[in-house]
Amino acid sequence: MNTTIMIVEDSKAIAKQIRDWIKELDYDVFSIVNTGAMAINKVAKDHHPDIILMDITLEDRTSGIDVAKRIHEKSIDVPIIYMSSGYTENLLKEIKETEPYNYLLKPFTKRDLHVAIEVALRLHAKEKELEQYKNHLEFCVEERTLELKQEIETRKMVEDSLDELYKELAQEVIKVHNSEKNFRALMEAIPDVVYKVDEKGCFTYINGAIKNYGYDPEILIGKHFSKLIPTEDVDKISRDKVLTKYEGVETGYEEQPKLFDERRTGQRTTKGLEVRINVKDDNKKDKDSLVAEINSSGIYEAGSSLNDVQFKGSFGVIKMREKDFSGSVGVVRDITERKELEDKLKKQEEELRELNRNLEMRVNSEIKKRRRQEEILVQQSKLAAMGEMIGAIAHQWRQPLTALGLAVQDFQDAYHYGELDEDYLDKMVKSSMSQIQYMSKTIDDFRNFFKPEKDKSSFNIAKTIKEVISLISAQLDNANIRVELRTESVESLTIKSYLNEFMQVVINILHNARDAVLQRVRQGRISSENRVVSIKINSVNEKILIKISDRAGGIPENIIDKIFEPYFTTKEEGKGTGVGLYMSKVIIEKNMNGKLYAENSGDGAVFTIELPRISEL
Repeated sequence: MNTTIMIVEDSKAIAKQIRDWIKELDYDVFSIVNTGAMAINKVAKDHHPDIILMDITLEDRTSGIDVAKRIHEKSIDVPIIYMSSGYTENLLKEIKETEPYNYLLKPFTKRDLHVAIEVALRLHAKEKELEQYKNHLEFCVEERTLELKQEIETRKMVEDSLDELYKELAQEVIKVHNSEKNFRALMEAIPDVVYKVDEKGCFTYINGAIKNYGYDPEILIGKHFSKLIPTEDVDKISRDKVLTKYEGVETGYEEQPKLFDERRTGQRTTKGLEVRINVKDDNKKDKDSLVAEINSSGIYEAGSSLNDVQFKGSFGVIKMREKDFSGSVGVVRDITERKELEDKLKKQEEELRELNRNLEMRVNSEIKKRRRQEEILVQQSKLAAMGEMIGAIAHQWRQPLTALGLAVQDFQDAYHYGELDEDYLDKMVKSSMSQIQYMSKTIDDFRNFFKPEKDKSSFNIAKTIKEVISLISAQLDNANIRVELRTESVESLTIKSYLNEFMQVVINILHNARDAVLQRVRQGRISSENRVVSIKINSVNEKILIKISDRAGGIPENIIDKIFEPYFTTKEEGKGTGVGLYMSKVIIEKNMNGKLYAENSGDGAVFTIELPRISEL
């Protein structure tokens, strides 16, 4: 469908001139109005134009700028191009507030109008693309936000489960403490450091795993836990030092500080506290410290009153007062290798992200270049096809126009000789209408050929090629070229694909064959009986083969491998674009999942099209 344009202009002469230019530029005139009220009323209906050409000063003394504002207030998305014979600073300021798509200063030319319209259409299309992209990004952000919430909830559940496990472990350690032998045997078998400290933070027990760090367990008994931590790190995990910095500050779950001997939980629970531990082992001279993770839980002495106990899960959780606190038990696990791997993984991930960003930029750049090239080639191919079709229309109309001209002249003769009666008029009207209907059908056929297709449809190859031959028959007849079509059973030649694109491919190949024959005619190297183009259609297994051949001497061997390249042509300058065969190959092999190739056979060239066949629906 063509672009529709509404003209809002108080000068009838200017409006008429713009209307004529619009039609010449192959746009459709939506309507012509000369007042702001009429413009608003037209646009407010269900169907509105694609572009509005708005005069600044209108017949009903309204301003085109005010009309544009009222249209925008109705949330009608229509690009507006202003027209005016002059401007001032204040006028330009008002115009900018309505965000117009262009501005034309009277008097302007048809080319100025064409450029303004095309710029407005492309800007409007880009704005729609950006709006869709924005909506897509917002949707992705919402989805990712929901995923993050779910991840946080899952993590909280896991940590709660771990909390329960740590509590159970602490309670089990207390029970095992009553049996010193079993307790020590168990603790010595654990590869991680297991300890118990009193309410002041001094070791009352530590298992043999501490020897891996270069310490004697017996010497550490009675020493403060900070003995294991580098001096400069002690203040970073000390409750008294850290919490004073956060006084009166609200922190989220992830940002809250993790402390040794945690008390904010009410049970002095420490989870996932990462600290550096001093190393005294001579075998690890390359390291003076390592990274460890501490998990611990407070120990409370249960009172004799049953009212002090509430049950939760499989272990009794004691509801204690601070004076019942007797210390903590915990586990120290060496996570140095894990942290090194995590740091290495983060570095590799960042390098990979950087590589992906660079690769994505290069890929996007190449894709954009390829798309621009393909768009240019498609446009050139369409323009070339349109030129050929206009020539075909001229040939198709020549005969009926001659017949209509003779009929008009015959009216004058009939009037002079007194033959202008009702029977004569009826006969001439029927004859003229027959010619007009033929011309109208020709226009419909060519318009259907150029109609854009988005969806595939089922069509018969043989019938379609006959329609193509009919479309360009006048051009072929004018060149004294006949077409021989040979085909097998029509019912077995059905495919599902893009009809108009297939027709364009056949037309391109037939036009090339015609040009090759005419070139041989101009050189005096072809006889009249060889001015033939043969088309043979048959099906082999699940494929349909279409062979289009001529007798024009064939394609030189030194260029036959180049004829499907873009911009390659053997025609004289100005008579060929070099994109017809390239686009034909793209259509057949990329859009229709087939093959297109050329070869020489006998005294001419043969173009073969292979397409997948389907059964008749």
